[in-house]
Amino acid sequence: GYTRFKQVADTANFILITPQGLVLQPGSTTGWNNFTGVVNGPDDVRFVSDMIDALVKKYNVDTTRIYSAGWSNGGLMGYHLAWQLGHRIAA
Repeated sequence: GYTRFKQVADTANFILITPQGLVLQPGSTTGWNNFTGVVNGPDDVRFVSDMIDALVKKYNVDTTRIYSAGWSNGGLMGYHLAWQLGHRIAA
């Protein structure tokens, strides 16, 4: 809702995927495990990589035009994905 990406995706011919991170610690809000502070947490980089694989198999995806966006913890996840999946994510 904040980004209005959905409205743009509907008219600009791109696929918008909006996964939600898990609760990383009891009593906390959801987020992405994109730092070493969460021991034995979910492997969210692997999750995103597997998600890309599934989408490429199901849809006509231009693998040179895969992007990540986010803010707050999601923005940090974007940096983490650039570092870990730079060979798969354009920006």
